[in-house]
Amino acid sequence: MKNAISLCFLLIVTLSVAATEQRPDKLLYDDLTLTLNTGWGHPSPLQEYFYQNQIEYPFPMLSTANYRGHIATWVIQNDSFYLKEINIKEKFSSPDKYGIKSKKITNSNDDLVFADWFSGIIECNKTSNKSKQEVISTFYFHIRNGEIITKSEITKKDFGKIKNISARDTADKDLMIKYKSLYLNQNYITYYYRLNQNDEIEYKGNQCKLNTGVERLSPIYALYSNRHLNWPYNWENFEKCGAPHCKWAIINDSLVLKSLQLYSGLRFDSIDKENIELSLLIPGKENNGQVFADWVSGVQLIISGIDTSYGFGYNEFKPKKYTYCLFEKGILIEAYSIPSDYDLDKNEENMDARLKDLMKKYRNHD
Repeated sequence: MKNAISLCFLLIVTLSVAATEQRPDKLLYDDLTLTLNTGWGHPSPLQEYFYQNQIEYPFPMLSTANYRGHIATWVIQNDSFYLKEINIKEKFSSPDKYGIKSKKITNSNDDLVFADWFSGIIECNKTSNKSKQEVISTFYFHIRNGEIITKSEITKKDFGKIKNISARDTADKDLMIKYKSLYLNQNYITYYYRLNQNDEIEYKGNQCKLNTGVERLSPIYALYSNRHLNWPYNWENFEKCGAPHCKWAIINDSLVLKSLQLYSGLRFDSIDKENIELSLLIPGKENNGQVFADWVSGVQLIISGIDTSYGFGYNEFKPKKYTYCLFEKGILIEAYSIPSDYDLDKNEENMDARLKDLMKKYRNHD
C-alpha cells in the first residue's frame, strides 16, 4: 500500500491530461463505443505498428490536437484486439490501404486486423450520452501481443475507494484487481514518458548525445530483439520498472557501454534514477566496469552540442554537429560529420556519396 498516495496523485494528473491532450481513437467493446486515449503516456497502437516494423510513418500531423494524423477504430472480440478502420479528415480507410497486417494471421474476419504487434495498456473512457466531457467510468485493458490479459472497469466510486485504500482492503479481491490495473497503468505511463530521453556518449573527447528519437530505441534494446516486453524492467515488472538510460563511449573505435540507469517518475523538474549493475544485466561480459557492445550494428547518430540549464528542471540542448556512425558488431567502421545548420536541400547535388549512403541507412534503420 506504500504507493497508494503517489498512485492516486498520478491518477488525478493523468485523467486531466487525457481529457485535453489529444483527440482519442475509438474502441468498440461489448456494444459500447469507448474513447481510447492516446498521448505521451499511452502511445498510439497504430503508431507502434510503423515504429516496430521500421516502416516510414504515412500520416502527417493534422493539428496540435492530433499529432498522430489519424483516428483509428479498434475492436475487442473474444479477448483479442483488432484494428477496424482509419479515419483521416472524415475519410475512412481499411487497414489494408496502408499495408497493415497481423504478424501471424493472414486472413482476418470482417476485415479486422489482429493487432498482435501491440503490447501495453490501453485506457478507454465511457462517457455520458449527454456530455462527452463527462467520464462515467474508465476501462483498462492489459494487452500482450494482441491478447487481452486482464481488464477492469473503474468508476468514480472505485477511484474514491482506492484513494483511501489500506491494508484491510486486501480482502476485497475486486478492488485489489482494480488497484493492480491502475498500478500497471502507472508503470506503463512512466515507462513511456521516460523512454525517449537520448542516451549519452563520449566521442573524441566530447560529451555528446546518442539519438534515440521517438521511433528509435537505445542500442541496449538490440540485446532484447528491440522488444519492450523483453526488456527486464518493462511495465509488467511491479518490483522495478523504468526506461533504460545509457552512457556509452567510443574507445579505439569500439563502442562500449559504461553505465545504465533506470529512468522513471513523472515530475517535470526531476527524474527518478536507479543504477543497474552491468555485471547483473549482462552477465559474463563486463570488464573493468564496462561492456563491449558487440551486439550493435548499423548506423547511429551522435549529436554534439551545448547543454544549457535554466533551472527548475528545464534544460536546452543546442546541437552543433551531427555525426553518422556505421558500426559492425560494436566496431566503428566509418563516420561522417556535418554541422547542425547544414542545408541538405541546397547541398544535395554536391553531397558526398558516403554521407548520402549513411543517411539513407540511418533513415531505413539499417
